[in-house]
Amino acid sequence: MLGERFDVIVANPPYVAAADPALEKLTAEPAIALCDGPTGLEALSAIAGAAAPHLHENGWLILEHGCNQAPDVAQLLERHGFTEVHSHLDFSGKPRVTLGTVHSPHRETT
Repeated sequence: MLGERFDVIVANPPYVAAADPALEKLTAEPAIALCDGPTGLEALSAIAGAAAPHLHENGWLILEHGCNQAPDVAQLLERHGFTEVHSHLDFSGKPRVTLGTVHSPHRETT
């Protein structure tokens, strides 16, 4: 709903790079659910850039990503004004989720 705000937004977008050889083995999912562009960061970047206006002050954006993408995702979040950015490990010890908070969300003016 337009103008609605949330305390938390969680996203598991496509994040596999188009040339990643792992795509050949990931046949259980449609390609569009796995890959959104050449770097694998396209959907993550779009979400990071658009999320702040949809979060309450001190709201969190949580993004699942590939195990080698944590530094890039952290930079995306910081570039879009998120703070307290940090990554969490999955059960195999790989960084798979990065989150950040927004203290002063962008407000749309009417």
